[in-house]
Amino acid sequence: MTTGIEHAIVAAGVAGRLVADTARMLLTILIVVAAGYAVSFRFSNGFVPAVALIVLATVFGLAICCIAAFTGLAIGDEESVQAFGLIWLFPITFLSSAFVPIPTMPGWLQAFANNQPVTYVINTMRALALGGRGRPALASHREMSEVCGTSRLARTRQVGRGRMMADNIPEAVETELARLAERLTEPGERECLRCFLMRMITEFGCDGTYRWTIRWRDVRATRPGGLLRWLEQRGGCCDCEVLINVFPDYPPTDQPLPCAGVLRPGSAQPCQLRSLPKSA
Repeated sequence: MTTGIEHAIVAAGVAGRLVADTARMLLTILIVVAAGYAVSFRFSNGFVPAVALIVLATVFGLAICCIAAFTGLAIGDEESVQAFGLIWLFPITFLSSAFVPIPTMPGWLQAFANNQPVTYVINTMRALALGGRGRPALASHREMSEVCGTSRLARTRQVGRGRMMADNIPEAVETELARLAERLTEPGERECLRCFLMRMITEFGCDGTYRWTIRWRDVRATRPGGLLRWLEQRGGCCDCEVLINVFPDYPPTDQPLPCAGVLRPGSAQPCQLRSLPKSA
């Protein structure tokens, strides 16, 4: 009888702590959203997805709190709980898409970063907040899952035959990741340079070089020789400066406009932009 009462008291204490933590997290999230609005952030996907983002962030935080509560109950020692409590959070937080684009990470880290819960939650929250911008990232995760599943199947078969060396696995995964990155960043068949740069910088950012300009040039330009020199003479010293200085007439919009396609394939001249279809 005493044990049952003690268990009930512990359960009530844990439940009360979780409720308090959930309320605190919800208040913190609302404060962060309000601060974002104060510095010109806006949800571009509607009211319902914005509420879903707040709910998702709160539920994910509650899941983390449940893990912490279980750790505390399982270990019992206060010092051990404090030492272990944050260790497991660091890798899944910092090795995710929360702070830096995953394609900028080393190849051997990208497989982990693409397939862990924080990345999925962050990308889903971005999709809820910004609309179409998050969809390519989610699509890349589906492709990554297919690659990892294929790699696991190949490994199982070859280990069974005794022909697979463990050292070949990272190299094979890195090769597959490089192939996927090349597919995901390939310019459209008639996509102009301006629209391609806007799409890539929106998804992955500018690293201060001609990274995306060179990508478009190598795939689409018919006369690639003088493109960079032509852009530099007009003030385009990196990808983002090409948009700002060489193509300054891009209309203000919350998301990239669909490319209308260039009249002459390989031309660096911008297309005549189409307007985005109005959402119902």
